[in-house]
Amino acid sequence: TDSFVADSLQFSFALRDVREWRADDLLASSQLGDQLLAILGGTEDVRGLVNRLLARVGKMPQGRRERALRYILNLAGLRKIEIIVAEEVKKMAVEYDWSGYPAVQEAAAKAEAKGMRNALLLVLEKRFAPLPAWARQKIENASKEQVMEWLVNASDAVSLTSLIRRRQ
Repeated sequence: TDSFVADSLQFSFALRDVREWRADDLLASSQLGDQLLAILGGTEDVRGLVNRLLARVGKMPQGRRERALRYILNLAGLRKIEIIVAEEVKKMAVEYDWSGYPAVQEAAAKAEAKGMRNALLLVLEKRFAPLPAWARQKIENASKEQVMEWLVNASDAVSLTSLIRRRQ
């Protein structure tokens, strides 16, 4: 227990790590603030907690819902779980502006680039199977723009090397 003394006032308090609080207990509270703080509480099932919290938020009127989502994302950033929250929010079919959350934007860009690479690999494997290691390596190291160009031109390529030059 710590205390604070100033003039004739005296306060004592105990400091606790919020992770010691059970997330389920916070989520069961009737107070919205407690429910939002559940994202910081201790839990073994982070994704399940996020789903239960978002289910409550999803029932709120739009303005209140957007404010609650901002709070949740800011708090989730303290735990480095904003990507999980963003994935689950997207499943809610709710429009949300992610511009203030660089980690979410970065993860989305990486996922988009990975998806494009996977699509290109599928197309090229169907046309020119099996793909040599050098081609896979070039695709893996290419920019998103280069992958898109190869993907657009893949259907017209007469050979793999006419599409992706082995040496550049």
